[in-house]
Amino acid sequence: MKNFTKQLILSGLTMLSATYAMAQTPKSCDLQLTLTSPAANAVFEFGETVNIGVTIKNNGPAAIATTDTIYLNPVGTTQAFPITGVDIAVGGTTTSDYTLPNANETGTDQTFDLCMAIVPLASVTLNGVPVTITYEDANTANDQDCRSITLKTKPVSIFDAKTAKETLSLFPNPATSQVSFKIALDKTETVSAIVRDIAGREVMTKNFGQFQSGNTAALELNIANLNSGIYVVEVIAGDKKFIGKVTKKD
Repeated sequence: MKNFTKQLILSGLTMLSATYAMAQTPKSCDLQLTLTSPAANAVFEFGETVNIGVTIKNNGPAAIATTDTIYLNPVGTTQAFPITGVDIAVGGTTTSDYTLPNANETGTDQTFDLCMAIVPLASVTLNGVPVTITYEDANTANDQDCRSITLKTKPVSIFDAKTAKETLSLFPNPATSQVSFKIALDKTETVSAIVRDIAGREVMTKNFGQFQSGNTAALELNIANLNSGIYVVEVIAGDKKFIGKVTKKD
């Protein structure tokens, strides 16, 4: 078994449906792809690297030789990544590893199926030229595997607070245990709050339930169990957001 490591930022290889000229009669190989990583339902923080491990098994009847090239594709893209120079006997396997950085800056955590697939050679071109077809994989049912993962969005820091729709005033500030705030709403909304530390890590959440329009009562957060430091408080009410910062003192 051989191992190859690449990064998913490539390449001159693309996929398209095209006619091609076969230099030789392709042999028959039933290739099976399995994802070994990441784990199902894995969560990756912003900036963290997603490691993608792939195992390919040759179920035969012909062996894959070093002169054959297998192309893999992250489903949903037009990129194809080659595995070359490997012998895969009937019943044998090879592994390949890739990396994907979490660069999610959408403002929303993204949960999706990460899928890798074996690409039919008839669908691959290199610099616009169809690649040589040396094998055919008639069984495509086992050519793809998926994992559901979540990419956390770039966290809010105290330096992002000025970009919020509305500023949240918190009192007392600094605070040792309880911190209060008031918001003005045009209509009845469900109100919740998220507290993050200066590094953007979520340390506390609270759902206040329904808040009536015109209600001027103060809402409270108990921050007694938080370590001393600066925290960002984001209050969400329907499509409105209020962001402020509070200093916690012991």
